[in-house]
Amino acid sequence: MAWFKRTKRPIMAPDKSSRVPEGLWVKCPSCGQILYNKDLVANVQVCTKCAHHFRMSAADRLRMLFDGGEWTEHFPNLTSNDPLSFTDTKPYRDRLRTTIDKTGLKDAIVVGTGTIDGRGAVIAAMEYAFIGGSMGVVVGEKITRAIEMGIERKQPVIVIS
Repeated sequence: MAWFKRTKRPIMAPDKSSRVPEGLWVKCPSCGQILYNKDLVANVQVCTKCAHHFRMSAADRLRMLFDGGEWTEHFPNLTSNDPLSFTDTKPYRDRLRTTIDKTGLKDAIVVGTGTIDGRGAVIAAMEYAFIGGSMGVVVGEKITRAIEMGIERKQPVIVIS
C-alpha cells in the first residue's frame, strides 16, 4: 500500500445525549423565551413574557374550563365516514384513518359536561389536530346533540371553534 493512500473513515456525530427529559422546556415561537412546561400549563398555555397563546387541544380546553378539570365526554363513538368518496391530494377515507390513528379521536370535536363555578354546562370544543378541525357530518351531529342536551338539562351550551 502506498504511503499517500488513506482509508476513509466515516465522520462520527458527537454524542449529544442530554440528561434533561424531553418536553420539560418549550421555546415560545413569538419571543424565543424558554418556558418550563409546567409553568406554561399553569398559565393556561400563554407565554409569561409576551402573552403568545400556544395551541390547546380540545381536552386541555375542557380541563381548563370545567371546575377541577373534571368533565364527562359524550358521544365519543360517533365516527366520520366518507359518503361523497371525496379525494383531493389523497382520498378522504385514508386521511380519516390516518388522523384517527394519530390523534386517538374519531372526529374533530369533543363534547363534555361538567360544572363551571358550580353550575352545570355543556361544552363542545373543536380539535385542530383532527384534519385542521374540519367540519363534517359528525361535527354537526355532535353540536346538535350538545345543544339538545343543554336544552333538556336547562344548562348553558358553549361551542369553542
